[in-house]
Amino acid sequence: MVASTLDARDEFGTQKVNDQNYTNKHMNQIFGDGFSFSGFEKDKIWLKLDDQYLDVSDISGADDDGDGRALCVADFDDDGDPEFFVHNIQRERHMLYRNDIDRGARGVKVQLKATKGPWQAPGAIVRVSAGGRTTAQLMTIGTGFVSQNAAELIFGLGDAADGTVTVRWPGRAVESFGTVKAGGKVLLVEGAGKPAALPRKPYRLRDPGVPGLKFAEGASLANLELVDAAGKTVQLAVAGRKKPLIVNLWATYCASCVGEMGDLAKLAAAGHDVVLVSLDAEEDFGRAQELLKKMGIKLPNYFATSKGFEKQLDPERLPLPTTLFFAPDGTLTEALQTTIDHWNGWSKAIGGQ
Repeated sequence: MVASTLDARDEFGTQKVNDQNYTNKHMNQIFGDGFSFSGFEKDKIWLKLDDQYLDVSDISGADDDGDGRALCVADFDDDGDPEFFVHNIQRERHMLYRNDIDRGARGVKVQLKATKGPWQAPGAIVRVSAGGRTTAQLMTIGTGFVSQNAAELIFGLGDAADGTVTVRWPGRAVESFGTVKAGGKVLLVEGAGKPAALPRKPYRLRDPGVPGLKFAEGASLANLELVDAAGKTVQLAVAGRKKPLIVNLWATYCASCVGEMGDLAKLAAAGHDVVLVSLDAEEDFGRAQELLKKMGIKLPNYFATSKGFEKQLDPERLPLPTTLFFAPDGTLTEALQTTIDHWNGWSKAIGGQ
């Protein structure tokens, strides 16, 4: 926002641009409408390999454009490696990135308890030596913008079976805690001179769902509430069918969606139940119908609205085209988020056409 002394008139009334009431309402509208201060700039993550850093933003799935403002690093699944919890200011979405880079890595987790001064020992320096190398970390409180990492330090040990630990307590001498084994989780109490073992309770964080869907693969649906060409609300049966149902989510503004209409028609001609569901805005329903007519596409087609199917979608995250495959009992067996010709069953489905 550019500072100005001019009056601004908008839906909030006439206000000074630098007036706090105006600013708060204006910012709420910006973020509520899904706009971003950073211009939808994607988040970045780098992996250190020897003496260089590798940009793994895209392949890790962490390249979100939701305008991340706070980052909390913690071992949420207690498996020995850190995960990232990101707070996005845009639409106030939260993202938890599970760390699966190297499940075979060895390490040790360290917690501190000071007996003099603040018990979490902010400012303490912990050093772990293993395999001929020493790594140091600082225990800090308030590690980022409106965020705080877990008060726990994670040290990688490489191929070493154990490592030696020393702590320089805030303003005091260095204390040795001897050897800790790889895979351990220990509490270092000031003055104890040896580590106290802490129990670990690792568990598997659930796999991420399909981007843009509010139901996961394996979920069962009875029907989909849609709108037909006449603007009438209908319940499209998903369960209780004689054969599987293929639902293609598309929009007129999606070139790939329009380009694959011929392939979807081939699927229908081969005997498959194919239904089109447009995510175009309500005022564009007529244009979508006209486009299908012009292309000679005679597949059953419907529209998704905020009152119906979109309750099960997150349109802001849904890539188009997306094709959903439902078993006769209504179970979602697969979600394909690219053109239908990339489907593993494509050639077989059309009989080698």
